Formats: sequence, C-alpha cells, structure tokens
Amino acid sequence: NPKNPLLWRGLVETHLELQQYKEAAESAMRLLQLRPRWFADVVLKFEQAALYNPYNLSIRLALADIYQFSGEASEAVHELEEVLELDPNRIEAAQSLSRLYYKLGRGPEVIQLLDAIQDWSKADLNMLLFMAKAYFRERQWERAARLFERAYTVEADISILKNLFEIYVQQHDFERLTQVGMRILGQYPSSADWLRDQME
Repeated sequence: NPKNPLLWRGLVETHLELQQYKEAAESAMRLLQLRPRWFADVVLKFEQAALYNPYNLSIRLALADIYQFSGEASEAVHELEEVLELDPNRIEAAQSLSRLYYKLGRGPEVIQLLDAIQDWSKADLNMLLFMAKAYFRERQWERAARLFERAYTVEADISILKNLFEIYVQQHDFERLTQVGMRILGQYPSSADWLRDQME
C-alpha cells in the first residue's frame, strides 16, 4: 500500500543499507508527507551517515534534498556549499544551490555561482531557462540573451522569444528588437496583437 508509512520507512532503511542515497531521500520525502513525526528520525540517519562519511558527496546531496523538501533552506545551502567546496564542478550541486539562492533573493550569489562553473554544455532546457532568467533579473542582458537563444534551439517556444524581445527593449537595441519581432510574427502569426501592444 503506497500510503502506508511503514513501507516508506522500510524503503528508506533498505536504500541506506544499499548506499542508494538518492532513492533513500525520495522515500524519506514520501514519509514526510505521510507521517511527519517519523521524519526527524530519518533525517537523523542521513545526518549521521554524512557525519561518518563527510567526503561521500552522494550522501551530502541527498541530505540537501531532504532539507530543501522539508523547508530547511539554510541547512540545504550549507550542505550544497560544502559539496561544492569539495568538488567545485559538481553540476547537480551547483544547479540546486543556484536555484536555492534564487528563491532566497540572493541574485549576485546566483550569478557568481553560475559564472564559476566552467562547463554548462550538458545543461538541460530547464537549467538553460533558469540561468537565462537569473541573468535577466540581474540585468546582464547579453548573457541572458545568449542563453534564451540556446534554449530556443532546444525547444521553440514563443515565451522564449518574448523574453528576448524584452531584453532588446531594455537595451534599446532596435535592430535586434525588429529581428525578434519578425521571428515572432513569422512563426506565431496569432501573436500580432501582443506584438502591436508592445510596440505602442
């Protein structure tokens, strides 16, 4: 029965024994939803595992996920920052930490973290859009534009072109603004009214 908290507590313990930390964390999150008072014991097990194996980054990442899920943002930040101290190019840690910084309104730290990662070539669409929006929020228009363009090659979506349009409005770059406007009209003719409103 998937609603039986005993099942999820058992799965947490089994996954921990098998050193399947990501799966253990996912089971722990289900347990939190079903039986919150048992969750503290599970968190303690993860904390003990991290204490005994501080260089096992899989444990630390799983613990950070649990902290995030349970609303312990500062604890999650601490774990992720330590993971990146041990392995500065750990992409999943950088992704999670940059998203946390973003939620906490720590824009400059988001940018500093994104800039520190040398290789984002394997970033998926969600990460590309997140990075573009982070640079956009900090008014780093050119970087945001490059990332939105890259995201558009992965998935052609009008909202991405609209973001590009807004960037060129902010930059007063009328040449590129016109080019994006023409792309929007050519690929999404039903957006003519939206485009007309933006130009007024």
